[in-house]
Amino acid sequence: MASFGSKILDSLLISLGAIMVAICALLFNNDSFIQRFVQVKRSHMTQTIGETRTTLNDVRRRSRGSLSWIPLARNQKVFDRDTIFTGPKSGVELHLNQKGNDQELSMRDNTLLQFVSINGETLLDLQVGSITSNLKKGEILKIKIGNKTSEIKASKNTGTVKIVKSQSNETTSISSQKGQLDVSVDARLQTLTQHHSLKSTAKKSR
Repeated sequence: MASFGSKILDSLLISLGAIMVAICALLFNNDSFIQRFVQVKRSHMTQTIGETRTTLNDVRRRSRGSLSWIPLARNQKVFDRDTIFTGPKSGVELHLNQKGNDQELSMRDNTLLQFVSINGETLLDLQVGSITSNLKKGEILKIKIGNKTSEIKASKNTGTVKIVKSQSNETTSISSQKGQLDVSVDARLQTLTQHHSLKSTAKKSR
């Protein structure tokens, strides 16, 4: 009888183990589960700087200190030090919170962008690709060019700025798609009118 009871117990344990393995495999192969788990965990540890509005095709996020890229979907939070990647024919619309002010940002395909929050303001480190932002009058967008921070402000009414960084990772182009923009680059203030642009090349550190 003892032997028979042991066999039943062994069978139950094996069955239970198989079920647990199957459940774990199902959960961790489910992207939406991973995304929700990461968001809940990080929302208690890292500053939230905005969220996604819409995503198209291949959009991924890598958090600070991580080597893994996790798929990023619509209506998900974006955190300080996140890096977002968009693949070919892909893009994402983001809503950023800048000291209580709302700011819209679009990432085009083949773009790599990191977000860094400093004193409640978000600094954009565009490593490659193209981004576009709509700015309200007086609103400022801060971007990193080389080791310096540049500021872009809509000086008259609303404005739309497009920023493109070349594959060589050396030249950054800033252009006004709409309105007049004041751009501070290398401690020089320049004014861009609609459909005009300027280029800045990051100086390599010695």
